[in-house]
Amino acid sequence: DSVPDGVEAPNGTPIDTDNDGTIDALDPDDDNDTIPTMLEDVNQNNDPTDDDTNQNGIPNYLDNDDDGDGILTQNEDTNNNGNLFDDDDDNDGLPNFLDPD
Repeated sequence: DSVPDGVEAPNGTPIDTDNDGTIDALDPDDDNDTIPTMLEDVNQNNDPTDDDTNQNGIPNYLDNDDDGDGILTQNEDTNNNGNLFDDDDDNDGLPNFLDPD
């Protein structure tokens, strides 16, 4: 999922952020928001740990509300086609799940 195992299992202790029974090191979607962890690398530098759209101290790949608007990321697929990247209700160029307005 492009996150180093040492980050997802600090001191050898595995973490399961979304409590889905799969440790983050083996989980393709660490926060269970329907966006695979590897696609939550907004700045596309191959390091999703440094992407925090709403600047709340929780990287997007662990944050179930990436933009901090109070709507869970998984619920921002307004056209209900399963692709959160093509939903931009205010036509500002940002997908809803990354757009707080």
